[in-house]
Amino acid sequence: MLRVAAFHIENINSKCLSSIGIYLRDIYRFNQKNKKVSLMFLGPKDQTKGEISSIGLFPLLKNKGLIPISVKILLYLTLKIFYLKKFDALWFQHVIYVLPTLFLSKKTKVVLTIHGREGCNVSPYYGQPFKTFLVALAERIAIRKSARVIVLNREDLKYYRRKFPAQKDKFLLIPTFFDEHKFKFQNKEAAKKQLKLARKRVFIYTGRLVNSKGVNKSLEIFALYRRENRASIFLVIGNGDEKESLKNKAAGLGIKSAVKFISQLENAKLPVYYQAADIFIISSASEGLPISCLEAMACGTPVLAREAVGINELVQNGINGYLFSQEEDSHQLVNKIEKIFSDKKIGCSTKKSVEKFSSSAVCPKIINFLAQ
Repeated sequence: MLRVAAFHIENINSKCLSSIGIYLRDIYRFNQKNKKVSLMFLGPKDQTKGEISSIGLFPLLKNKGLIPISVKILLYLTLKIFYLKKFDALWFQHVIYVLPTLFLSKKTKVVLTIHGREGCNVSPYYGQPFKTFLVALAERIAIRKSARVIVLNREDLKYYRRKFPAQKDKFLLIPTFFDEHKFKFQNKEAAKKQLKLARKRVFIYTGRLVNSKGVNKSLEIFALYRRENRASIFLVIGNGDEKESLKNKAAGLGIKSAVKFISQLENAKLPVYYQAADIFIISSASEGLPISCLEAMACGTPVLAREAVGINELVQNGINGYLFSQEEDSHQLVNKIEKIFSDKKIGCSTKKSVEKFSSSAVCPKIINFLAQ
């Protein structure tokens, strides 16, 4: 049985995981049922106790001081890299953390999953040319070092095969997924009553509050709609550097009382929020294949999304939501929202549209790939 070590910077046993953490945790749980590979996690030392087997490589770090957390983690990983020779394969979720494996022999296979484009102008570092340059360099090195590279959508598969023609055979498409046992279609009115949101039109966003996610644009769209629909509320669930500026943005738009920021929410409590929501709204410039969208759709919640890589092949106009462009005026945006509310069948068609992304459909592909 192959020994695979998955590296991740979060405490994988946490109750409040990012989408990448959820992705890895659910793959681990699926693998536990049939044990095709021996899957171990590498990460912070505080994660060594819990459901998931893990090895602590670095202390719990805080974003303080002049040195970014990513650089600190990179240094710790470099110092520990020879310890990792005992594994048959190392699996990474970010290009920069592949770099220390340059010191390892080819006997240890390196696998990389790219969760959205990083070394390009639609990356999270857009507007930060020096960071973009460094990440683009790390991406080039990481792809050359990796034996295989998983991408999450068809557009990224074409993009990376064009960008790295000499390594084009390394890339394969395996999408993200949602846990169909937790994220299910339920009666929205019952879910709203449970959250004390009865008779409200509920908008929701879950994810990081950072510039690349475009939450400020989502607030503007909600403000436009709320001018004529006062019984509306926007639930913004997540944390990030932009949180305070987004709160100020909401106040400036006159919707402070209608926007509820929820910093920490256990993953197990998310389903009822998606079930209560009428629209999931996302304005990212680029995505891999967002798990949050899949989870919302599995609960029958249609999506209003900006046209973007990773979103375009997920959202089908009139079937499970609507796409919008940056150029659309306020009338067009509000009209699309009204179409969602007036379509009584869209909840069922939304749920059906993501069935192919269920964990039972996707996880076997990932496990079989890791076992090769």
